[in-house]
Amino acid sequence: LRLVGSEMCIRDSVGTGGGIIISNENREIIKNLGFVVYLTASIKELTYRTEQDKSRPLINSTNTQEVIANLIKERQEFLQ
Repeated sequence: LRLVGSEMCIRDSVGTGGGIIISNENREIIKNLGFVVYLTASIKELTYRTEQDKSRPLINSTNTQEVIANLIKERQEFLQ
């Protein structure tokens, strides 16, 4: 039973990046998919996890922490 439950959870889960919520169309699609969970971490932790990743053009900056803080602030209205 646990294995079946785990397979269902994996099969029926969708992971997205934080920027997906900017688009009104994407927000509507996500709302219609079912239960939505917003996962986050502190700005310090997000900076640690991403500051060396050069494949993230939005945060490829000399001040990663400030950029992340601004992105979170800009997206906050969509997360409620």
